Amino acid sequence: GGQQLTTGFQGYNTVSCVLDTIKTTLSKEMTYQRVFKNQEISVAENFYSKPRPYILNQWLSFLGEAEPSYIDTSCCPPIQIRLYLAGPEVLGCYQTSLTPGAAIDTKAQEELVSKGNFKLEGLYFTVETITFSSGVYDAAVESKLRDGFLEIPYSNYFTFFEGAATLDKSTRFSLSSQCINNIYAVQRPSDYREKSKGLIKLENTCGTAYLPSYFQFSAGGLGALQFNINNLFVPNYRVDPLAAFNLLTIGKADNYGTLSGCKINSYEDWLNNQFIPMVRLNLPSEMGVRSMTGLDSRGLNSSFYYQTSTASPVDELQKQVLTTNETMIICETTAVLRIGQNRVIETVF
Repeated sequence: GGQQLTTGFQGYNTVSCVLDTIKTTLSKEMTYQRVFKNQEISVAENFYSKPRPYILNQWLSFLGEAEPSYIDTSCCPPIQIRLYLAGPEVLGCYQTSLTPGAAIDTKAQEELVSKGNFKLEGLYFTVETITFSSGVYDAAVESKLRDGFLEIPYSNYFTFFEGAATLDKSTRFSLSSQCINNIYAVQRPSDYREKSKGLIKLENTCGTAYLPSYFQFSAGGLGALQFNINNLFVPNYRVDPLAAFNLLTIGKADNYGTLSGCKINSYEDWLNNQFIPMVRLNLPSEMGVRSMTGLDSRGLNSSFYYQTSTASPVDELQKQVLTTNETMIICETTAVLRIGQNRVIETVF
């Protein structure tokens, strides 16, 4: 008793939105996700006034990204799962006197935060299990435990936040981890938690038409960006916003794939609504988290920087220029859960 595996991190909903945006293809969004999440291409008049059925079948971190995905839970201490819900600031809304996607006025913003709410009803879980009819598997697990540990690698995430008064800045963060795979960065106005802009209309012609302003990630007048990792520039030159999208395809190892892609399908949305720069620090592999090829920053005084500068002049396609802003850095790493005899567990980050 008393043992606890903590995989929670600040901003789970934003991390989930970031990864869903760049890792989900439009074909999946238009089929599976549209049914599971009850998504609509356009917002009907009473879209938010009635209960919406919803199935969440993709989980971050240990619940959804551990390998192997099947584990013998009898080897573990009692398992308890806690879910923490976000506040009303993440809700999408629109002003009834205006059309969806139009900017809402100050009073409507205040009412959204003070009166907006949601509730869950009919909550249940579906757990897939597997049963072996012979004792071969049990004997193999017992033999492995006698020799040492069962090791279960999984994706883990660390988030860092920093505010600034301009995009001419250098956001510093540090992390000690055995395997840093990918780094993402998003930037939003500093008051995005307190002042909802309602539903943001996307420029694309397929896929979901709107997103809540809480999950609007903007280039904000940015002209160039670059990561600095222990005095090594990644990439070794400053890139403009379009080149940053190219780095995203390279980071996902999608640039030569024919069955690849993401939800972003217009340059305007990339600049104004879904701007998610990314760099990869591991080798592309089909083995997932079982192949640990990322940066090992343990034992080092590691320093990471996300450096940005404003454009002069600002690209006319960038509708919003960010002054006071908040940058969120997401570091995707591989952690390992070790299970020993007598249900002893430890985590290696």
